[in-house]
Amino acid sequence: MLLGAEHVHGYFLPFIHYVGEAANGEYVTDNVCRLFRNDERIKFRGTIHEEAASSIWALADGKIAYAALPVQHYGYLEDELRRKDKTARNLKLIHEALRHDPASLPLQYALGTEYYQLGEYGTAADVLLPLLKSAPADPGYFADIYLKTAYALQSSGRAEEAKAVYKEGLRLFPDFTDLLESCAALLLEEGQLLEPYHLLKIQQPCAAVRRCSWQPGRMAALCAIAASCGRVPQLDPAAENALRQSGNAAAAGGRGFSG
Repeated sequence: MLLGAEHVHGYFLPFIHYVGEAANGEYVTDNVCRLFRNDERIKFRGTIHEEAASSIWALADGKIAYAALPVQHYGYLEDELRRKDKTARNLKLIHEALRHDPASLPLQYALGTEYYQLGEYGTAADVLLPLLKSAPADPGYFADIYLKTAYALQSSGRAEEAKAVYKEGLRLFPDFTDLLESCAALLLEEGQLLEPYHLLKIQQPCAAVRRCSWQPGRMAALCAIAASCGRVPQLDPAAENALRQSGNAAAAGGRGFSG
């Protein structure tokens, strides 16, 4: 089916990067062009996080589509990071590459992602936030830049900036369930109930469209929303039951969503 689309030169695949301890099942994701045609013009570029997307976009008719074929990556688990000293290596290589190409969007995104995965959310936000203005309309991972930027702002205490990024991200990507859920969690933290509920109600029919990553605390937020259903007068019984089940399943499993 994918090969039959002759006008498509490559595909972005959802990569699931497991982080922390293996037993926790926590992960973040991004979209990476790792499936492409056997064409001598398409080559990997970059010192680190090598990517082929830029060589496809350099073609006059270059087109990259999205394929829902998740790839599980375990290289960011704590044991692997300690064994390879991977974080220090990655940051050194990215900074060195940026000295030669400071305007590179993939390198800036890679730098922000490294800090994000380290939990250094303030630094990650400072790196990622400017990319929202400089990135092309859709470099394949534009939605993920919005998600990571908003969550990094939220986690570093910059709630108003985070809400502005969520709002613009949801305008551009209304079916991106992670943005809906993360925004709902932020509003819940502020004591709001109705708007988080409506955001989660919107994401239910969108869940099959695109669910990319899991953020620490998301499950707890959903459980809290489910527990608060009785205080929201506008809930219809079917929606309330579905939301309660979602919260109960989260409490029982404590794991991230799978794509």
